[in-house]
Amino acid sequence: MAVAPNPEYLQTLLETFKCFICMEKIQDAHLCPHCSKLCCYSCMRRWLTEQRSQCPHCRATLHLHEIVNCRWVEDLSEQLDCLNSTVNVGSIRQSQEQRCETHNEQLSVFCIPCNLTICHRCALFDNSAHNGHSFRPVEDIYNETIAQLGESCDNLKTKEEMIKKDIKELDKNIKLVQQAKEQKVREIRTAVECMMIDLEKDLNNKLTTLLTQKNHLVNESEQIEEFLHDCDLEISRMPMSQLINNAPRFKRTISAMQNKQSPVLMSVYPDFHSEVIPKFEGGNLIIKSFSDKMVQSEPIYSLPIGCNGVSWRLKVYPNGNGIVRDRYLSVFLELTSGPAGVSRYDYRIEMVNQLNEQINDKSKNVLREFTSDFEIGECWGYNRFFRLDLLINEGFLQQDTLILKFSVRPPTYYQKCREQQWYLSKLELERSVLLQQFEELKQKIPAKVKPISREIPSPKKKLKIKIQSLLDEFECAETTGHLKSPIKDQEVQGASCETASNMVHPPLSIQTLYDNEFQNRFQGETAQSMFERLSRLFEESDNPDRPSPIHMNNVNSIVLDHIEHSSPSDFRLENCLRNMGENQLTSPNKLSGY
Repeated sequence: MAVAPNPEYLQTLLETFKCFICMEKIQDAHLCPHCSKLCCYSCMRRWLTEQRSQCPHCRATLHLHEIVNCRWVEDLSEQLDCLNSTVNVGSIRQSQEQRCETHNEQLSVFCIPCNLTICHRCALFDNSAHNGHSFRPVEDIYNETIAQLGESCDNLKTKEEMIKKDIKELDKNIKLVQQAKEQKVREIRTAVECMMIDLEKDLNNKLTTLLTQKNHLVNESEQIEEFLHDCDLEISRMPMSQLINNAPRFKRTISAMQNKQSPVLMSVYPDFHSEVIPKFEGGNLIIKSFSDKMVQSEPIYSLPIGCNGVSWRLKVYPNGNGIVRDRYLSVFLELTSGPAGVSRYDYRIEMVNQLNEQINDKSKNVLREFTSDFEIGECWGYNRFFRLDLLINEGFLQQDTLILKFSVRPPTYYQKCREQQWYLSKLELERSVLLQQFEELKQKIPAKVKPISREIPSPKKKLKIKIQSLLDEFECAETTGHLKSPIKDQEVQGASCETASNMVHPPLSIQTLYDNEFQNRFQGETAQSMFERLSRLFEESDNPDRPSPIHMNNVNSIVLDHIEHSSPSDFRLENCLRNMGENQLTSPNKLSGY
């Protein structure tokens, strides 16, 4: 087993091969020929050239060409470095400390239950502390520990490689992001250049229109001016008689020039469309009885304006707000509804000068423009918008009325699209909530209320009920022996009139049939047979799917079938049906109301 070198001796050797000038490891070793002290060539040269020509150790006279080159020092220094790297100073210190405090023996045994390194005498002879414990050699435990540490270090190296790989990916991603940014900058510049070109074209078109009108008017003005100048010259030179004779010609020329129609001026709106920044959307606030409003401390609000669910209103303190009260007019813009979070908007607040409003001169108006970050319910504006004592003198307050205008816009179309998307989501949510409430209310409606329309009797059912009532009256008349004309009560009369009002041809109702047949009903026909006959006729006319609908031939067959037991009144009944015509009897829709 190799014996580790004495660390103190190793440190002494290392100190020997250090430069005595810089106290670092010797580089390009040279020695003094007088004291044989080793040093770096660069250090000695600097000393001899900058300080003095003598050895810094022995003080002997020394020149640069006299120092001796020692090549063997580099080989020996490398060997010492290798020895120093292989021998761990910490392990040497540990081997010195690995002595049993009780027996002063080397710690060579590892007690597994106690997890402690002990000497062989403690393991063999100390029965009180480690009696019955299991032991293993320290070398085995050391090798296992080294293996575990090596595995852990390998895992850590693997993690380090993964981190380095991630760093490379991040560097690559950073490079891609920078390239994408540069690409986007180029695209934006190209788009801006295209928009500038479009603006120039739009400007040229507008200027062409205006300059064309201006040139035409200038030409006309020059013609008038030239004519007036020539006319003045001729008038000044002409004698009186000639002037009187030429006066009609002058008048005709002047009248023609006056009657010449000037071109219709086409005003060009001084604004240009932007593909990046949206237009302002605004409103106004007219404050009447302004002096009365100044007494109140409450603010005055305008009507809300907005689009895509984003709503704004102007908030005005006529007598000032806070510390500027009674001195300044305070005006603010408030965001009342919109998407959650902070959003930036451009806004304008303008106070109209009413003295110049009639001549449409906006140069005297007070205009404030700003950009702020708004949240819902937050106000931004100007606490010192305008001095109150100057409102009347400057012409802003006329007839105790103040006019304020305001406008606002998102800075980009991208933000405006986000607002539209938010508003659509909000509408979809409200729609789903309303549909859910509708379904809940629909389920709460009683079941017997739902088919109420089905309980309404059809015209055919009404007819059967009426025939049954007539039949009951016949039965009652037969029982009592008194025949009476049926009572046309209000309900029956209403049903008959309602049915007849929907017909184009003269109405044929069961009431009419009954009135015609009542007097001679008992001449060969009972009430039951009459009811069956009438019901059969109306059922055939009300059912359009029957194979043989009622028409003139069917009526004739009915007459022949009943000729043997019918009275003259029966012929009157069939004649009444025949007079309806073929179109009426074959139309189930016209008879379906009975």
